[in-house]
Amino acid sequence: MEKLEFLNRQITAAHTRAAALRQRLAEADAPASLPEEVLEQLYTALEELRVSEEELRAQNQELLAVQLLLEAEQQRYQDLFEFAPDAYLVTDPAGVIREANRAASALLGIGPRELAGKPIALYVADEDRRVLRQALNRLAGVQAPLEWELQLRTRDGAAVQAVCRVGVVHDGDGHLCALRWLVRDVSEHRRLQDEARQLAAVQAAHAEAMAAQETLRFLGEAGAALTSSLRAEEVLATLAELLVPRLGELCVVYLADEHGLVWRRAAAHARPAAEPLAERWPAELPAADLPPPLVRALESGAPERFAGDAECCAEAPAQLAVPLLTRGRRAGVLVLARSAEGAAFAAGEAAVAAELAQRAAAALDHARLYQRAQDAVRARDDVLAVVSHDLRNPLQAIMVASTIMLELVPRESRTPLDLQQLDIIGRSVDQMAALIQDLLDLAALERGSVTLQRAACSVRQLLSDAAQLFRPQAERTELRFLCRAPDADADVLADAARVQQVLGNLLGNARKFTPAGGQITLTAELLGGEARFSVADTGPGIPAEHLPHVFDRFWQAQRAQRGGAGLGLAIAQAIVAAHGGHIAVQSEPGRGSTFHFTLPLARGTPAGSAGPDE
Repeated sequence: MEKLEFLNRQITAAHTRAAALRQRLAEADAPASLPEEVLEQLYTALEELRVSEEELRAQNQELLAVQLLLEAEQQRYQDLFEFAPDAYLVTDPAGVIREANRAASALLGIGPRELAGKPIALYVADEDRRVLRQALNRLAGVQAPLEWELQLRTRDGAAVQAVCRVGVVHDGDGHLCALRWLVRDVSEHRRLQDEARQLAAVQAAHAEAMAAQETLRFLGEAGAALTSSLRAEEVLATLAELLVPRLGELCVVYLADEHGLVWRRAAAHARPAAEPLAERWPAELPAADLPPPLVRALESGAPERFAGDAECCAEAPAQLAVPLLTRGRRAGVLVLARSAEGAAFAAGEAAVAAELAQRAAAALDHARLYQRAQDAVRARDDVLAVVSHDLRNPLQAIMVASTIMLELVPRESRTPLDLQQLDIIGRSVDQMAALIQDLLDLAALERGSVTLQRAACSVRQLLSDAAQLFRPQAERTELRFLCRAPDADADVLADAARVQQVLGNLLGNARKFTPAGGQITLTAELLGGEARFSVADTGPGIPAEHLPHVFDRFWQAQRAQRGGAGLGLAIAQAIVAAHGGHIAVQSEPGRGSTFHFTLPLARGTPAGSAGPDE
């Protein structure tokens, strides 16, 4: 600008001197031709100089404007560099820091001036310095920016996980002269990512737990449904209904015959849209014609997933064969099918089907065993009916014959031995008849064919009737007998004859095992909505290992070597259970035994306690 002003002053001075020169030539009357030409040329040159001056002035203004723009852009770049939210660094090719903005200074905890001249490797974690050196070596031969992740160390030693994006700067000769670094702290981002992954894992675990809980709930309900019946056909129908539509559109169950030669379709259930699929499965399949997927499932004992083909319902692209195994026996196989494309059975679904099949197989086994037991009970009852009928006839004949013999012998001719033998015959017949009746009673009670004649019965009256019948027996065996009735009477809803049978069995059992001079106590108490009857004796007691078996049929402990078939307590238990009561025993060797049972009170009866001895 100063040079331009100087040039302007020189041109103005030249114009002034040229004008003065022309004036002097005019006054001196000098020849005008040569000086005029010279002056004219001089004026032309001066004018050209003035035009050049104007052009220079315009160019100078343009340069000034460009310079201002450059200075503004430089300041703007400097501000952007300095106040950028991300950390920026400028280093030489070896990684020595030349410039650092405030964000970089804050990231590393060191002032910008202190950073200048320091190798950036000083602020890189030891385990990542090799990565830094490799990256710097690669930058020497690339044009595009490189990006990698490093762990930085601040002044106070804190770790900062950062992503570095580094661009190269070349000079006019194309030589690498500087590196520009963009350093972003991704610690928080990584933390958020880790938290997001953990949250996703927790949510996935929660979803899995909820699915598992739902599966367990379903299996629990399914198990209850499958065990609610002891009929095989009902179990299979329930199984098919449970599986459709939860796991498939069609369920077919095949069971093997006794010899495993023929597999018959035992159940089938399908959604309306899948009913045509069910027709593709025949009613019977010879063992030799079982489709290969079913054979593989039965041989491996595991679910077999397969696609439909010409032999296995080609219209269903997704199918599952699950074996029904019970105690190592191949009881059957169930087949699930889906008609939708891309609806293959997942491993979890196969596992649920396998678990359900296992429970169904167990239920089928229980149904089979129950049916066998029922068949055995019916056979036993048939045998008992025949045997009891066939035995009662000769027993009756023996009794009649012994009576006739007694009557035919004159009284004066009867010897004590004759009377004794006839008495033995009579008692043996009575014992055999009682045994036959016990067998018939127990069989009828167990199969539930006994009809109880329930009515409101006085607790005191039941006790009084039992005591009246038993007291003479106790006196004959030199036993002390006590009967304790409740203070307030109440009614039980029961069959009085059957209750007397229970009391008679318990009292007779106590009499057999209580030595002469001992005591038997019959007691009744009112407890809440029940009446509890107890028979206590002072006999030898029952060993603890025998207590679980005292109500078993035909069971007798060593102490019970005094006759009887071991049916009295089993019959008593069956009668009490038929009334909705409970029977139990408490005993300690050497201190006697106490049998007690409960019966429900009739409505509107008061509760009380035992009364005084009678």
